[in-house]
Amino acid sequence: MPQLDPASFASQLIWLSIFFVALYAMLNYLLLPRVQSVLSMRTRTIADDIGEAEQMKSEAERAKEFYEKSLADARSQSNSLLLQAQSEISARSLERIAALDLEIENKIIVSTNEISAAKAEIMKKVAPVASELTGIISEIMISHKPDNNQIDKIIHNIAG
Repeated sequence: MPQLDPASFASQLIWLSIFFVALYAMLNYLLLPRVQSVLSMRTRTIADDIGEAEQMKSEAERAKEFYEKSLADARSQSNSLLLQAQSEISARSLERIAALDLEIENKIIVSTNEISAAKAEIMKKVAPVASELTGIISEIMISHKPDNNQIDKIIHNIAG
């Protein structure tokens, strides 16, 4: 094998040195600066993205606080509207109940008057029949017919 021949060691060391220096120069001056610029650009991009994410996070927190405050305000406003509506409904209900009570009282008075009038009219029609019937029953039971005026007074007192 020619690599292991001690006579060619000197030329192999020279070529090794040339290739090593060339490779070192090419890596140091061409490839590593590009890799380093890409890495620094990635680092800056990551740092910018982290800063932007933190800014968005703070904006999201502010938006959340605004949302929660708006939600609390809306709840309190809806509660106040609900209480107001309940009080209005209660007031209207009380007014309607009072109006219905008055209407019922008027109908009761009218009905009572109609019943009294009907009762009086019936009593006018029944009184002569009752008077005559009382006279007949008295005559049959006690063999004596009382005076018609007395019978009319008694029937009138009973009828009220």
